[in-house]
Amino acid sequence: MTSVVQNTTQAIHLHPVTPGTAYTLLLEPQSAGSGAVTLWLSSPVTAGALSASGTVGTISRPGQQLEYTLSAG
Repeated sequence: MTSVVQNTTQAIHLHPVTPGTAYTLLLEPQSAGSGAVTLWLSSPVTAGALSASGTVGTISRPGQQLEYTLSAG
């Protein structure tokens, strides 16, 4: 179980999420107030190999991950 503190912007990474499996998201307020939440389900973006000259990657959503490869030589 993962817990998020109120009034924060936080990304939660669920690994691994199995296709075809049902999951439950519980949003439980700590007091009798009201509010809003925005949720995204995103896959990591494969950004290619890291290089000494620099590598650029682009993400499209908050909390999305870039995954780079590295060859140790």
